[in-house]
Amino acid sequence: MLPRPAQRPGPPIWIGGNSRAAMRRVAELADGWAPFEQPAAMAKVTATPVLVFEQLVGKIADLKQARAERGRSADVDVCYSPAMGRDAERNVEILTEGIPSYQEAGVTYVSIESHAHSFDDCIRELELYGKALRP
Repeated sequence: MLPRPAQRPGPPIWIGGNSRAAMRRVAELADGWAPFEQPAAMAKVTATPVLVFEQLVGKIADLKQARAERGRSADVDVCYSPAMGRDAERNVEILTEGIPSYQEAGVTYVSIESHAHSFDDCIRELELYGKALRP
């Protein structure tokens, strides 16, 4: 591909998904994994594997072991996307309670989906998350 990346080595490669194939690709090739929470009802609709937070600790441990078995660093970034609703205030509560557990599980980043309907709503939502979740 051209142009080639200016940085060496090239930019970090992240792979998303909950499937065995996605995790194998992360173990073999990638720098990061982006799993997303999929309760059973949602997994039926999206045709992707179920993943709830309680499974994440084991999945991250499996991923680290698979990377080590391939001679790669077991250190891997994980960007978890928890399933949340459309109420930003409730989502802040969920994240405030959940982030310590996410960190303990090995999550290094959290991805949050915005449900804002306007630019101003988006800014308000970002400010809400920023004030509540800033270390």
